[in-house]
This record gives sequence, C-alpha cells and structure tokens, in this order.
Amino acid sequence: MSCRKYLHVKWCTSICMILCCSRADATSNVAVGKPTYFSTNFPISHSQPSQVVDGNTDSDLFRGSCFATDMDDLSPWWMVDLLSTYTIGNITIYNRGDCCSERLHDVTVEVFSVNPVRCPNANSALCKQLPGQLSMVSNITCDQEVVGRFVRIRKLASDREDVLNFCEIEITGAPHLPGCEKRAIPVTNGRRLQSLTGPEVVFVDSHLDCGRACIFHTACFGWNFHSQDFTCELITSIASDGTFLNDPLWTYAAVAVCPSE
Repeated sequence: MSCRKYLHVKWCTSICMILCCSRADATSNVAVGKPTYFSTNFPISHSQPSQVVDGNTDSDLFRGSCFATDMDDLSPWWMVDLLSTYTIGNITIYNRGDCCSERLHDVTVEVFSVNPVRCPNANSALCKQLPGQLSMVSNITCDQEVVGRFVRIRKLASDREDVLNFCEIEITGAPHLPGCEKRAIPVTNGRRLQSLTGPEVVFVDSHLDCGRACIFHTACFGWNFHSQDFTCELITSIASDGTFLNDPLWTYAAVAVCPSE
C-alpha cells in the first residue's frame, strides 16, 4: 500500500490540509482487540463486552468469552470501534451455545463514521437487518457497500429478560483511503488543551508535521503545538476534560469529531 500525504497551511484561524492516499486491499479480522461500547452489561464477571472481540469463539458464557446486556434493557446494543475507517466486508457473529441462543434475534447491524455515543445525532449506514433468530454462526454480507469506523449490533427486546447475548464477532474490511480530501482545521493561538492522563507527545519539525501526526493517528481529535521547542501533544478522546490553559507559546487545533462541530 502506498500513501501520499500533503499538507498546506494558512497561518491565521485554520490549518488547511489536503490529504491524498491510495486504496488498500482487504485485511483479516479488524475487530479483534478493539475498544467496545455497550448499552448495559449483565452484572456477572463472565460477561465482558471486550470478550466478543478477543479472538475466542467459545460459545459458553461461563467460560469467559461472551457478553450479555442486563435485564430491563429494552433497547440493548453493543458496538466496536475499529480505530480506523474501513469499507466493511464480511461480518461473522457467533451465538451463545450453553443456553439462550434464541435471544439473538431480529438484529440490526449498522455502521457509523463517528462515535454515536459522543455524537448522538450521528447518521448510521445500514449494513443488514436480520429477522428471526440467528444461527450459531451467522456469516453476514452488507446489503450495500458500507464505509465507517464504528460497527453496532442492536435489537429491540421483547421483555425484560430478552437480553442481547453473543460470544464473538469477526469483521473483515479494507482500509478506506479516499483519493483526495480537503480539511480546514480551526486553530487557537495562545491556548493549550489540558490533558487528564497525559497526551501522546511527539517531537516534530513544524506545526504542519504536528497536524499530520494527528490526522493520521487513529484516535486523535486535536493537538497542542509549542512554537519554541516544537513539542507536539496529540489529544485523544479519552485524554481531556475540555479545560484550556492560557500560554502564548502554545497553539491548539481541533479536528471536528461530530458532523455538526
């Protein structure tokens, strides 16, 4: 895979970036080990949302490789962040086998470009609606070409005990690298976004290089740049509380996370 990256800067209120990349071939399971989100979790140690992307297809919940939502959750869902944008290929869902396989029914598989937990108004692309009960191993191909980063599995529960449970999901996809796109990224001189856990620090040759490091980082939504020592701090979605410090030597740039931002 080749990827050409170009940056052009406007030194006032924004950085203008032009990014050009080639397309890449499909990869193997891109979901394994990736971060997960969920509506609720059944309160036992055997159920963990990360266990359905652990690479283990064991179908016994009590052997610690499955997930179930909690009772009384009438709109249960589970979601994985692929940490990059993919053209989604095949999806394989492994049902629970020790009991309760009938609970995996009438499932909707949808894909988002941005995190719907952070951006509640985010639009989804429908991959597949699966009426009725799913089999023990369901191989799914989307009804249309779907591109995104977040893959969500959801259903409507029929009663308080109709939880969402399954044991593994495998997703194949090709990295989505568009031909060329332009981005105008707002910058704020004299401010530095405070970090809770410590940002990822890289040392670069220019503000442009700092911006490029963020744009091509899977979890970066902004960066701080120091004008004297060229320190570049990459801010991820879990690393900031939104507090700014005033400092004339720093500049903050924000990459839009939600479409309305």
